[in-house]
Amino acid sequence: MEVSMIARSGQKATIQRASSVREPGGARRTTWTDLLVDLPVWVQDASSQVRIAYAARELQVSKSVYYYDETAILEGDRVLYDGAFYVVRGWLNMAGLNRIWRLDVG
Repeated sequence: MEVSMIARSGQKATIQRASSVREPGGARRTTWTDLLVDLPVWVQDASSQVRIAYAARELQVSKSVYYYDETAILEGDRVLYDGAFYVVRGWLNMAGLNRIWRLDVG
């Protein structure tokens, strides 16, 4: 996979991170802040191998999101793509080159 493949896909996603805020009455509320907006991505259905690996940990994964960016995206962040939210379950540094990353989301 090449960086240009991701750019040519024309697909874009927003990455969000949760934070907790305290309400005036003392209750906590989760808010989501945009971390990256219009991030070029290439979204594919997760392979059977990826789905099985996460199922062994009792996690559901439905999509693999490929991107290139040096921003650290963490488990628990969420991806907004094509009108739907997906929670990041894990990530993989493709080929160990720190250039292309795969997010596994469900």
